[in-house]
Amino acid sequence: MDIKEALGRIVGQLDLTTDEMKAVMREIMTGRCTDAQIGAHAGAADTALMLAVDPALVRSDRLHSSGGEAATGIVGDPSRATA
Repeated sequence: MDIKEALGRIVGQLDLTTDEMKAVMREIMTGRCTDAQIGAHAGAADTALMLAVDPALVRSDRLHSSGGEAATGIVGDPSRATA
């Protein structure tokens, strides 16, 4: 299982098995995931979860990649997020 599939399952309110979660964490910890996939804050993962919970809270017109600028508070590329 890769991180994209795992996020899709989580957003769909499906649980991951222990082995699936270990596989995803192994991807993250070995550097096989991009910053956009991990998105520590306001990235693809946070945005996908918010779209699933309440799409009205996401300002889609303002989604863009941080471009590595920590000053924006955005880490990753939230524009790639889907619910």
